[in-house]
Amino acid sequence: MREEPKDLTRRDSIQSDTSDTSSTSGRKNSVTLKDVGKSLGRRAGMVSMSGRKSIAEPKLQNRRRNSTSQQQTLGRTYSGDDEKIRALEKKKEDFRKGKRVRKQKSYYHVPKPDPLIYETIPERLRKFAEKRPDKISTVVYHTMTDRRQLTRRELYDQAWTFARALRKHGVQHGDRVALCAHNFVNWLVYDIGIQISGGVSVHVVMGNFNMRNVLVNCSVLIVETDKFWKDVLANCDILPGGKIVSESFPYLKLAIAVSPDCRPANTLLTDEMMEEIEPLHPDDYTDFPIVDPEDTAFIKHTSGTSGAFKWAKHAHFNAVNSPHSDCDILNFTEDDARINGRHMAYTGGYPVGMFSVGWKNVTGDPQVLNKRGNLPLNIEIWQNESITNIVLAPLNLTDLRGYDVRIKTVGTGGDLLTHEQVHSALAFGDRVNIAYSGGELYRIASRIFTEKDIHEHVDGMLGRPCLGVELKVINHLGHVVDRGVPGVVCVRSPWMLRGYEGGQGKKRHNGWVQTDDVAIMLKTGDLVMKGRTTELVRKNDLNILTQLMEVYIDSHPEVYKVLFVNVPNEQGSEDVCGCVQTYLGKGVDFDSVREHCYKKMREKYSFSWMTMVPRYFVAFEAFPKLLNGKFDKVKIIEGAIEMLGLNFSANALMRLKQAQEEKYAIPVKSD
Repeated sequence: MREEPKDLTRRDSIQSDTSDTSSTSGRKNSVTLKDVGKSLGRRAGMVSMSGRKSIAEPKLQNRRRNSTSQQQTLGRTYSGDDEKIRALEKKKEDFRKGKRVRKQKSYYHVPKPDPLIYETIPERLRKFAEKRPDKISTVVYHTMTDRRQLTRRELYDQAWTFARALRKHGVQHGDRVALCAHNFVNWLVYDIGIQISGGVSVHVVMGNFNMRNVLVNCSVLIVETDKFWKDVLANCDILPGGKIVSESFPYLKLAIAVSPDCRPANTLLTDEMMEEIEPLHPDDYTDFPIVDPEDTAFIKHTSGTSGAFKWAKHAHFNAVNSPHSDCDILNFTEDDARINGRHMAYTGGYPVGMFSVGWKNVTGDPQVLNKRGNLPLNIEIWQNESITNIVLAPLNLTDLRGYDVRIKTVGTGGDLLTHEQVHSALAFGDRVNIAYSGGELYRIASRIFTEKDIHEHVDGMLGRPCLGVELKVINHLGHVVDRGVPGVVCVRSPWMLRGYEGGQGKKRHNGWVQTDDVAIMLKTGDLVMKGRTTELVRKNDLNILTQLMEVYIDSHPEVYKVLFVNVPNEQGSEDVCGCVQTYLGKGVDFDSVREHCYKKMREKYSFSWMTMVPRYFVAFEAFPKLLNGKFDKVKIIEGAIEMLGLNFSANALMRLKQAQEEKYAIPVKSD
């Protein structure tokens, strides 16, 4: 006779034991060997097959003996241990299918569905001009009543003429051309003309510059105002024909004025240069170099919040493909119109949507458009220009309450937004688009809110990474942290900067740019700002996040605003100084502030020995600001030292001076 498989005896013993255990609760609830086999076969996959031994059966036998409760599922009985097996197997199945079982890391990336555009900015503008030549491309309000406009054809033709004029005067491929002018109708004419000629447009915000940083690598200078001309003439001699001779700036060779009212002797004038080209043969001075979409189109300086202006180089490819306009999400078309009160020299004010989508760009003098008293006139402009997208600073979102105006999309960013500010924008906008961007990276993240999902917004939310943008949050070791854990934001995208002029700025590791922003990533992928690494102050040998102190000092009734800076001490180290902005016409008692800190601070000491309360306090009537609205911390530090009147040693003052000079380091020319 054929020998029976050995595990049949094992099966019989299991069946006998199971029957005995089940008899105590009646035959009705008994679990048979057949049921056990089916259950394990579907879940654990460990039942013996074809005569093989099962290592799971003894364990299952013990578990069933100790089970005191059973539940009815799909007409059959399973014990609590069966449910554990099923949950374990579900996790295994999820893992096999690629589902995340462990904690999610703070990394986010959604590919951009549309193909990338491999064209230069002038090529893009030319195609738009051929498609709809009479469509208004740009509108600039020199004042609230002085309106100027250019159609697509006018903009391209004038830029082409200016490019020919630059070639006539010797501008070569790669020459840096400093464009120092306010927002006016021909700003884009000159900017695109520089690009057509093969030059690189260096965007300079008037009054927010250091001469050495701006001009050291430039070959051509286009200037609008008398103030900047005075600084130029103090370092340069201008010969007939606009030729420049300067020992301080040996690269400079040509000086061009924008306005005849602000024109030093011997300088060229933009209008006259273009008039000289018009009677010439159309082919004269059109030997433009071949410009690749990945060549540098323009250079923009960063905000300089810490006093260190870095010059970020951007290619044509960056501007044409940037998600700055969020057209993929908001479904904007060339029939939309956007108004932006920022300077076009800033990344946030440059009209990339005009090149990527072709919409109408409306702008003007920032000091005029952003003046609160001009709000009714601004609303009139929105209505006359059929504006569908406005860009407002967070502080201005509450100003429009009560006005009879309705906008399709309200864009905002550049500062931490509160829930109240976002909710206020929905009073006059169908949707609010919050944006997180930078001078080096264009748009990084954004989030759209409507009345239906406004409850999902939290204070400090920056949005989710834009389509095509990779974003991760890392710790001090460079490792990606789990979601919900704070860390430094790093970004990588196809349209990020091509580098820094002269090798300034941070190095890119594997294409990643590390920002100064500290944030957490929620489970949904949203970023929530928690602070900045530049907001650390040093006390002795420890770095302290300023928010740890600001939250308590800000709550003092006599304090309107507080900032913390470092000042040198006699020991060669640094101390913390609290710079307090008082309420208008009122003073502040710093002894009361210190007492307030010791009473309110939960963590008065760091490492149980060093107090977190600042050693010094000084009062400001108002903090000095940069043109972009951010605080000028370099001037605040200088003012604090002057008000403290401390007798620093010569070495301490020398270290402070060297640190400030490093922030204004002169870049070396590079391609």
